[in-house]
Amino acid sequence: MGSLELREGHAAAKPAFDRAVAHVPKLAALLAALEAEQAAATRDLRAFEAIDPAGLAAQYPEEKAPYVEMQLGVLRTWQTTLVGDGFNRSKLDYWREECADLELRVD
Repeated sequence: MGSLELREGHAAAKPAFDRAVAHVPKLAALLAALEAEQAAATRDLRAFEAIDPAGLAAQYPEEKAPYVEMQLGVLRTWQTTLVGDGFNRSKLDYWREECADLELRVD
């Protein structure tokens, strides 16, 4: 009787499993787009930082910047998670590896 109940349980769970696992490739596509946007934002952020506005502001404290530099902090929030820090792999890289190890389709 136990084996029959198990098979029935598997049969009942299979549609819910299929619906849940169908989200993996959708998430992969969304994360890839977010990763690309974060990489572009990081490049632009680095270009801004290369100008050294903090150093310029220290030299000319009477001049107020036409922007609020702290607003750029939100661009750093997901940087290491999505694109890594240049030394360590990103969490997104680990997620993709886990999907591959589990033989999950991400495309």
